[in-house]
Amino acid sequence: LSYLGIFLLHWVWDLIMHLDWMGVAPGLAPKGAMAGLMACATMNAAFGGRLTAGLTRNAMVHKGETALPRASGLDTWGPIFTAFCVPAAFLPPRAFGAVLVLAGATNLFRAMGFRNGWAFKHDALLSGFHIGFLCLGTGLYAMGMAGVMAMQIYPGAVHLLAIGAVAGLSSAVMIKMSLGQSGRRSVATAPLKAAGLLLIAATLLRALGEDPRALLASAALFAAAYAAMLVGLWPALTGEKLQPGTPGARPLGHSPKTPSQGDQA
Repeated sequence: LSYLGIFLLHWVWDLIMHLDWMGVAPGLAPKGAMAGLMACATMNAAFGGRLTAGLTRNAMVHKGETALPRASGLDTWGPIFTAFCVPAAFLPPRAFGAVLVLAGATNLFRAMGFRNGWAFKHDALLSGFHIGFLCLGTGLYAMGMAGVMAMQIYPGAVHLLAIGAVAGLSSAVMIKMSLGQSGRRSVATAPLKAAGLLLIAATLLRALGEDPRALLASAALFAAAYAAMLVGLWPALTGEKLQPGTPGARPLGHSPKTPSQGDQA
């Protein structure tokens, strides 16, 4: 139900943009776009955070690790403060910025308990979730500081959230679910690794400024990232579902040492 509520918010702000373009509600399209982006950020904070921590916990349990991602009250407050950004998008830039700073800082502190270093070292696919969630907190915080200090939200900071977090976490979920639902191992092949690197490059280049050449290069890298992801997922999307025991199929279950922990996500 919470997912449907967030999705409905996104639909409403998308409708407001169309009403502006139709001349019914002039001037509301920019605010509707920002509120819609904040709805996406709320979905990432709520579900992306749970997936990042839960999948990391499962992977660590499978490898016999004991220092697992830890839960905290920030797991609740992070999505709540991010949800405040949706209506705050209609406030003046400085007030909107203050809410963004609160949401960004909360999610960044929350990410400190996700065992980011372990994921970066041991699992390329999990790294996509962690990088995306870190972009969520960083993007919100950067947008907020821009609003508070300069009385405007800079496009570079917006795209740190839009590309790095929204597109990044969406890509990570699509890859993970496509491999899992087709019975394949969660292993980053060369095309999937290339997709992640291209998306990171697109994010960084777009966040640097408004030079037209940088914008075109960032767009090209973004398109190339999704093309590489399609290549990497093509066998999963078009082939048969692999059964356990066949080459390339994912193993069943987790480490027998702590089976109950592996089910928490």
